[in-house]
Amino acid sequence: MKKITRKHLLTAVVGGGVAGPLDLLAASAQFNAPLDIVCKSVASGWIGREAAMAGGLPVVLLGFFSDLFISIVAAGVYVVATPEREIQRPWLNGTLFGLAMFTVMRFIITPLSAAPRNPMPPMVLAESLLVHAFLFGLPIALIAAWMLRPKDVGA
Repeated sequence: MKKITRKHLLTAVVGGGVAGPLDLLAASAQFNAPLDIVCKSVASGWIGREAAMAGGLPVVLLGFFSDLFISIVAAGVYVVATPEREIQRPWLNGTLFGLAMFTVMRFIITPLSAAPRNPMPPMVLAESLLVHAFLFGLPIALIAAWMLRPKDVGA
């Protein structure tokens, strides 16, 4: 089993700290919705759609920090679960990880939450898969490859 170090934890925080806001910005662009509405949509997983949309800044912050927390945990899973030799192959592993995260969120996490169950038209599905592959999974993987590169590289 891989020994988890401070460097692994820092990598998860940085990777998730980049990927989470990218995910929110992409959702804002994809659905042509202001960021506060996107954050409220995330918060609806905790408190339901009606309460989330009626809420103010505290609900927006709940959604933002929930997304950030999920992103950091996801980055931690990537860092810990990816074998050392595979960390340095971010393009393939990152895009696959992003697709896996979309699948987990869409079919496991969201159905277990208080968020509404909305149908996803094929074009929205395709866009969402691309966003998760290239704006969520890939940034996490690229940051992990950079932060966890072998010591003798770039010295």
